[in-house]
Amino acid sequence: MTLVEIENDLFASNPGYLANLSGVGLGKLAPFMESAVLAMQKRDWISVGIRGQSVACLRGASPSNLGNGSSNYKVAPSIGSPADRALQSVGLAKSSGRPVLCLLGNAALGDGKLFEALNLAVLQNAAVIFVILERDTRSMPLAKSSAVSIDAIAMSLGLSTRSVDSTAGLADAVIAARESNTATLIRVSIC
Repeated sequence: MTLVEIENDLFASNPGYLANLSGVGLGKLAPFMESAVLAMQKRDWISVGIRGQSVACLRGASPSNLGNGSSNYKVAPSIGSPADRALQSVGLAKSSGRPVLCLLGNAALGDGKLFEALNLAVLQNAAVIFVILERDTRSMPLAKSSAVSIDAIAMSLGLSTRSVDSTAGLADAVIAARESNTATLIRVSIC
């Protein structure tokens, strides 16, 4: 099953699933999230936020078993803001000794804790793969979250960086980051 199909089933079987999002699906983000998650090994942790149940199902969990938690599927519990998850991912990588995939979106770019997490990952030599799913917001009435690109900031801190714009490119980048076993930032441009 695809991530979209999984979410549709979860919405249908549980009207309260993601109620705070009013049942809004992932749209264009779904194939990118799916590609990144499937590029990781089953014993690697994934930090994805409120869509943890969907990702646990993508990794083999049964929707009827989700009430028992998703830690058996190495999906970190959702905590605080997206940038809080980035910090949590550094701790997961250090404590587990395994690479951690941390999926983030545009909202994380405006939170200073993300930059703390990037710096901490380098200082602690934590194998965190930060994937920024960046939507094109040029047509939206939003201020830029930073005067400098996230790539430039990550490189200045010592992270490996890569920019991709396809699901195949993302899967390749995640696999390469896993194998390098270092802190990496992958920026995905989603139009």
